[in-house]
Amino acid sequence: MMYAKSLIFAEGYRLLAAAFRYPEVEELREILTEVLEPGQESAEEIRQLAAPLLEQLDDELAAEYNRLFAQSVAVSPHERAYTGGDLGPGLGQLAALYEAFGLRSGGTEGEVPDHIGAELEFAAFLCLKEAMYSDDPKEESREALAIVCAARKTFMQEHLGRWICAFADRLHDSAQHPYYVRLAELVRDWVKTDFAAQRWELPLAGRHLPVIGPDLSTEVEDDSEPMTCPSAPHEEAAIPLATLLPA
Repeated sequence: MMYAKSLIFAEGYRLLAAAFRYPEVEELREILTEVLEPGQESAEEIRQLAAPLLEQLDDELAAEYNRLFAQSVAVSPHERAYTGGDLGPGLGQLAALYEAFGLRSGGTEGEVPDHIGAELEFAAFLCLKEAMYSDDPKEESREALAIVCAARKTFMQEHLGRWICAFADRLHDSAQHPYYVRLAELVRDWVKTDFAAQRWELPLAGRHLPVIGPDLSTEVEDDSEPMTCPSAPHEEAAIPLATLLPA
């Protein structure tokens, strides 16, 4: 049961992360169309994410993306703009969480750790790890699952969940293109659904929670590629977060 739910949330976060990238329309159309094709075993929840976005794709998306996020920055895509926290500690904790799993933010678009795209990618990654370990009965996998679940709860409660509603509301009100209006609704509802499924309390907007990271001290071996266990030896170069998940 946990395996299936984790995979669904992983796929949903992956699609949402792709939807927030700079819009290469044909590439985005291909990503969204793939999960809707007959014969695909996509969950209904994923189809309900992809279908409304696919309907709104057009050649005006790039101009709207630039207006919203790049030029006039009508809507900041960064966590720090909504939580009011000290930039250094907040980014430091995020970077530490990424690096604990052998990841780094940046990728082709050079996002900093608190960019909406980077955080959605990381949420997808953690859900994939959760699914991988929940399907393995070995003791070391159960220990690894506990580590991943603790990291995911920390990340969702102290980062993505703290600002997603404020961000989505601002995007919804500022967007002049129906694609981004719908995307704002979808990302907000997806994160809220995840919190409800996990029985977590959605943090109040702007509320500062204690900076307590998950216990990453347990020795767990993980030979999967390219994912790495939190306590496995770090590779010389961390994997770019934006290139880890399949497009």
